[in-house]
Amino acid sequence: MKLLAALQNHTLPNAWALELWLSNAAGHIIESIQSSFIFNLHQLPPWINNTPDHGVVVNTGQDPLDALPPLMLPTPISWWPPTLGWWIVAGIFILLSWACYRLLKNFWQRRRRRLQILSALDVIYASYQQDGNINSYLLQTNELLRRCCKHYYPDRIALNQTGLAWLAQLDQLVSRPCLNCVQGQQLLLHYQAAPNVDVSRLQKLVRQWIQQLQFKPAPASIDRSPAHTTARGDT
Repeated sequence: MKLLAALQNHTLPNAWALELWLSNAAGHIIESIQSSFIFNLHQLPPWINNTPDHGVVVNTGQDPLDALPPLMLPTPISWWPPTLGWWIVAGIFILLSWACYRLLKNFWQRRRRRLQILSALDVIYASYQQDGNINSYLLQTNELLRRCCKHYYPDRIALNQTGLAWLAQLDQLVSRPCLNCVQGQQLLLHYQAAPNVDVSRLQKLVRQWIQQLQFKPAPASIDRSPAHTTARGDT
């Protein structure tokens, strides 16, 4: 109880007086610092005192970028002469173009030769349909096949062969043999007076053989006129 009474009777110091004293002391300290040599602006160089504030933009009426010299652009790179890579690309393109040209040329030449021989065969078949002469059809067809081999396969065919040996040689030139069979052997019946031949079936076999040929480069085209036979009828 005595402690409580002592606390109640104790008076706190005057806080306002303490605050006033601290404020006066701080003011004196700031004045002394401002009056010192370091922070005396009158003793600083003129160029520092005249420096405008960084936040202020002085408008002189002219754009300072206009005083700069124009930009010097680099000289454009010429496309000629091309670099080594472009020469390589051009060489590859030329080689591919030449290869494609050769392939297309060979393809169209083989196609043209094949059409020539097929056209000559159709002429022989049309002549048979008009006169019905089977012997003449067989002789002219054999002659056409011999002339075809003479033009395009002189190194692989013995033109003096006859009979089954002749048909076997013909089938060696194609991937799917079609003449050295029962129907194809009817080509050899031209020596008979009245041969029993299925001409339409034989015509299909001969066309199939011609369509399989891979023609080599050869000179003059095949003559489409009917073949001339000897007195013996040999082919």
